[in-house]
This record gives sequence, C-alpha cells and structure tokens, in this order.
Amino acid sequence: MGRLSASSKGNKEWIANITKLGEFRSSSTIKTVRIETLASMAAVRKLDDECRQFQGSRRGKVRRIYDHLQTHVVDGDRAKADKAVTLSDSLIDKVMAMDPRLARRPQWTRSDDGIFADAGLVASGDDSPCYQMTRHSLREATGSLDPIKVAVSTDSGKAGSLVAFVAVVRIVQQFRPVHVWWQGAWLADDRTERGYVFHAPIVAGDMDFARLQFVISDKTRDWASFGVLHQLVNVRDKTECSDMGRHADFSYLPGAHYVGKSGIAETPDMVARTACRWLGIDSPLRCLVNAEDDATAALQTILTDQEPWNDDRTDEEKRSARNRDMAYRLRLRAEEKEAAEARRRDKNG
Repeated sequence: MGRLSASSKGNKEWIANITKLGEFRSSSTIKTVRIETLASMAAVRKLDDECRQFQGSRRGKVRRIYDHLQTHVVDGDRAKADKAVTLSDSLIDKVMAMDPRLARRPQWTRSDDGIFADAGLVASGDDSPCYQMTRHSLREATGSLDPIKVAVSTDSGKAGSLVAFVAVVRIVQQFRPVHVWWQGAWLADDRTERGYVFHAPIVAGDMDFARLQFVISDKTRDWASFGVLHQLVNVRDKTECSDMGRHADFSYLPGAHYVGKSGIAETPDMVARTACRWLGIDSPLRCLVNAEDDATAALQTILTDQEPWNDDRTDEEKRSARNRDMAYRLRLRAEEKEAAEARRRDKNG
C-alpha cells in the first residue's frame, strides 16, 4: 500500500478502516491528472476531520496537531497575519522607491468640500464645485477588472516569506483583484501527467490574509494537505498511491500564475519582479535595459559634424556586456546585504 500502509502501521483502528474499504485499485489505472476544486478552506477542514476520524488515533502529538488544524485552517493566526501586514509596509516602501510604476498615483476628485473651489462651478450652482486629493491606502485599495489568479504550492514544506507574499498581493491589488489558491498534489513519480491535485481558495480579492498565513507559514499545513488527498485518493477513489510522491512543478489552475516551493524572497527586487509579472508589465531590470537601448538609439540620431557612432558589436558581444553589467549589479546587492547583516550582528552582539 506504500504511503498508506506505512502511515497506518501499528494503528489497529486505521488498519480496520482500510480493510473495510475492500480491494484498492492500482495507481497505474489513473491515466490523467484528476483536479478537485474545493469551495473554501472550510471544505479542507471537513476533509481533514474525516481523515482523522478514519485514522482513529488522536493521542499525544496527533491530538495537538488535530486541535490546532481545526482552529487555524479556516481563520489562520490573526495576530501573525496582522504582523505580516505591518512588516510588509516597509518592504512596499522600498519597492515603490525602486519602481514608482507600482505606486498608484493620487487623483483629484470633485466633491462638495475640498482644497479649492472652481468659481465657474460655484456660480452655476453645481453640487460638487470643489476638488480634493484622494489617496488610496494599500490596506483598503482594491483594483477593478478581471482578477489575477495565483496558485501557491506548499508541498515541499517551504513556501518562502509570508511578508513578501503579502507585499506582492497588496501592491497588485491596487490595480486588479487578486485571487490566491492553495494547490496540493500527489503526482506520478515517473513524471507522467497522472495523479491528483486539489485547489482551495485562500484570498479572494480582499485584504484578509489569515488563510494565506496558514498556507504559507503554519507548520501543520502539510497535515491538512495530506488529510485532503488521503480522503480523495485512498478513501473516495480507493486508489493505491505508492508511486505518487511527486509535487507539482506548475499551476493546474487555468490562467493562474504559479508560486512554487521556493516561494517569494523577502527582497524589494524579488517583490517588484513578482508584482510586475502578475500585472503583465516589464520588470525593473528589463525597463533599465530598454531605457539604455532607447538612449543608444537616440544618440545615433543626433546630427553632429562627426560621423554617428554605430554599434557594430555582435549580438554575442552585446549579450556579454549586459551580463557583465547584471553581474556587477548583483555583486553590489550582495555586498549591501552582507553589510546590512554585519550591522545587524554588531547591533545584536
């Protein structure tokens, strides 16, 4: 039985329940990837509860984990989620300084009271003759248009930084709603496209990051993922899964961006790049390269007494020059990071 029998070894109640299910079919009979879309994280909790009922044992560590899951799967840890939002403020400020395109500009709007009044509107008796500056707080601002879908996989037990993920979502939601889904998977080890995948919504165009906190940083989330897949694969479909230990390498949610096991690094550069990718715009580095190319092209059009300079370098030489420039920039960032860590050690030491 592979994973199932190894997990149930020594648990008489679990073995009895397995026996009641009857004969299991081989996983080789699964020829496609079967995708299950759950309505909410409450459905995750329900399946996990059914899994614990099936297992029977709820003593010691298992009991503590079960109790934790039942209270945190749906609502997460509010205190940790709020702390992540607060910590993301400074990270967002650094991102905005790096790439001002990601800062939504304040706008003048008409109202019955404001900074100044338009004499013509006042004379005409308009109900909104004044203008005021509106500034959207990232804690409330949400965009319009079609939502951006994101699937985050935490199968590896790591998912990067919660603070970085919150920062990206808050930035992008200024422009468009963001829907984040949790993706879990048991896929065939031979890398053929067969197995099981589930999706559960954790952010639905709002600023409630409690469920995201559970999926990104809670140590028991993999128990919940196991409970869901155990019920779908072993109990519902009575399928043996000893050769289904591979995790997903991409999103199985149509049209969704994918955040894999390494997650999003808590750096301004990575947060900016991820936000730009979700929004479908060029990254800051690509904008820099484009600006340099535009500047070079503009210089070649300036009329002078001398012959204009023609860049006759080969494509390989141009690529090498860009790579050297990128390596220099990365080296500078690494030195800045090392210096910051040294200052932090000196301060703590």
